[in-house]
Amino acid sequence: MRNPHLLTITAIICSINSCDRPECKNTNPIFEKYPPIAKEYKIELANQLNQIPQDKLSFWINGRDTVDHKLLIRIYVQGNGLCAKMMMDFSQGKNHRGFTAQGYNGAQMIGLKYRIDTTNGNCNFIFEDVDHIID
Repeated sequence: MRNPHLLTITAIICSINSCDRPECKNTNPIFEKYPPIAKEYKIELANQLNQIPQDKLSFWINGRDTVDHKLLIRIYVQGNGLCAKMMMDFSQGKNHRGFTAQGYNGAQMIGLKYRIDTTNGNCNFIFEDVDHIID
């Protein structure tokens, strides 16, 4: 006799796997040469992001770090051929509502809003808001 719950279990597993971040392959030599925290990497990423419409990009949480007393969220960014990692500063965001990304590794950020701060020759990605998170 077949297990009547087998179809339900299979459907649940398939739906969980469909939420995973799609595979992508980086083809940008700057992203290969420098780490995501490096100025060169961030400038190149900002240039790439400015060329791609926001609705063509997907953002996935990859962890968090604290650097110079700033909470930085590691985020995969992909879409329109872009496959990169972003270090986003959550310490300055006015709408972070206590969000720290702890426990959200692998979650997709829908409606992510950020700004690119290029003051003093630096390039930093500053969190502004997110509509919701698919965990």
